[in-house]
Amino acid sequence: MPLPNERRINAFLLSGAITLAKNANLHRDPAGSGKSRKERIFARRLWWCCILRDRSIALALRHQHLIDQEDHDVTPLTLEDFEDEFQQSRVYGPYSKYLLARLCISMCRLAVIATKLVAIKSFPNKPSTSDAKSSISEKDAIASVLSVEALNMELRIWFRSLTDEEMHHPCKEPTHSTAIVLHRKYLEMVY
Repeated sequence: MPLPNERRINAFLLSGAITLAKNANLHRDPAGSGKSRKERIFARRLWWCCILRDRSIALALRHQHLIDQEDHDVTPLTLEDFEDEFQQSRVYGPYSKYLLARLCISMCRLAVIATKLVAIKSFPNKPSTSDAKSSISEKDAIASVLSVEALNMELRIWFRSLTDEEMHHPCKEPTHSTAIVLHRKYLEMVY
């Protein structure tokens, strides 16, 4: 029996991760769950990892995302979700860890926009036949153009919100500058 292609493997593994995360109720805001602060942060970060992977695969392989915005109510990550690690990392110095956290938060904000982008990448009211009489209406075409323009504006706003240290500032800890550059370039590539 032949192995499934890479696209199927990615979708299979991600689908499994999402199912496990939902079974653990990670897709629900952990604020009133009675969990400790550390457990709530871990749950939020794990859920956002699923979202980031879902959006990355959807954009790269040009298919629909698996997690709909309506399927979860977990708020975006903040610096507070990472602050316990700034001084405790055995791999990165505090400043590098801080920058990596900022880049992750920026990627989460970009993932929210990517959700909308993936949703409109294929015209929702596209006719199923090539018959000229079944072409899209002018109203639908205008709505699609307006959606794309709104997304372009959101992307510009997101890009302008990036700080200099997130995108261009040289790393103060040169031994880990390659990790920072890698994450910066990945963020830029997704943008």
